[in-house]
Amino acid sequence: MKKIFCMVLSIAIVLLVFPYNTVAETRKETALVAYQNFLEKYESSFTVLEGDFEKQNKESYKYCSEFIIKDMNGDKMPELITLHPVGYKKAEVYIYTYKKGKVSRLNRKAISCTCISGGTAYIYFCSKKHLHNHYWPFAISCG
Repeated sequence: MKKIFCMVLSIAIVLLVFPYNTVAETRKETALVAYQNFLEKYESSFTVLEGDFEKQNKESYKYCSEFIIKDMNGDKMPELITLHPVGYKKAEVYIYTYKKGKVSRLNRKAISCTCISGGTAYIYFCSKKHLHNHYWPFAISCG
């Protein structure tokens, strides 16, 4: 009996000193970690000089320069929306979700975004929850 008491006391002390979190990650938290790993792996290094219409990005469509994480359909699972630079003033938008333990692309065909004027591209959601591609100082809606 004394041995059992000492063993239980030892385990209790260890748990107090080194607490163990037994709360499982939620699906959303798991998805966010998966998205972070995806983004770290597929960060685009493509650059193009002003006016270089001939230069084209040879990276896979997975490589992105901008991204948003947002629940687009209200299912409490956020989607990953990426902006893949294609060339000078050209970009493609891809949408991913976390499904069956991996990051999966939702749109088979890219959402193409181009601009014939100057500026810098980024993507965002407006107050009406519409996805936009913005070329500063000019805005172009896509998707």
